[in-house]
Amino acid sequence: MARAAPRRRHEHIPAEEIMMEKSIRRLREKVHGKVSIEKAAALMLRFQMQYESVAKYIVLAMDREDLQMNERDRQLLNNPSIQTAANGLRVLELTEQNLNMFENLANNELPHDDCQFACSVCDSVWWRRVPQRKMVSQCRRCKRKYQPVPRDREWGSGALFNCTNCNNTFSGWGQMGVPSPCYQCQAGVCPTRVQRPKTHSAARPSGQQHSCMAEDCYNRQGPGVTGTHCVHPRTLQVRRRRRVLHASEPHISTASTVATCISQGSLVEHEDVLIEQDLLEEDENRHH
Repeated sequence: MARAAPRRRHEHIPAEEIMMEKSIRRLREKVHGKVSIEKAAALMLRFQMQYESVAKYIVLAMDREDLQMNERDRQLLNNPSIQTAANGLRVLELTEQNLNMFENLANNELPHDDCQFACSVCDSVWWRRVPQRKMVSQCRRCKRKYQPVPRDREWGSGALFNCTNCNNTFSGWGQMGVPSPCYQCQAGVCPTRVQRPKTHSAARPSGQQHSCMAEDCYNRQGPGVTGTHCVHPRTLQVRRRRRVLHASEPHISTASTVATCISQGSLVEHEDVLIEQDLLEEDENRHH
């Protein structure tokens, strides 16, 4: 039989296939990859891609003592695929990581953090919501995997400031450890944190122009901090500087890696588009 031709880049993946992939990824992340892709796919087909329900029944199947449930739930609990998944988790060593996984499964939680990543090779900066147990993201351009930028080195448009001199709070472009003048009293204030784009409110008064104490800030007022660089886009343009201020450390994969981790898009508005790109790339690789 002739092999099917790979999809072209402009062709779209069916919505149902994207939803299936998304459900498989999320279930496998919930169980730290302890359920194979094949078994996860079978469970999604049986449970109409309701990965949260699947997680619920796996937990119930692991501890069946004193269970009070209706007949429908009892039948679903006895599903062979559910039993197989539960048996595989039941024999795991009771490490702190596995105990946390069981607790999160029981509570239907998937702990995560919003992290900044920066690829110096491609001069690319992005934010991702990644599982706390595996803070890794892949550059969409060069496909290298990275660790997050350390919290004390983050930068961007979501820097939050709290002036202890006049109690004024504001937000704007900034970086951890580099002060900016308070828009009310002009005292130097370092950011308390940097949030990802679209989660912070524009607290800066209308018409206020960016200024910080980085040595090369295009609008620096007063003395600057030697050796520091402004992250505002205007400064980058004027100084002809790269976007990456602090590069992420490369991630070294281990055998415990979950290949279908949901981190590559759960933060972005168009998660389905990113999953579609992943599926297209896998489809093309299979036919090369």
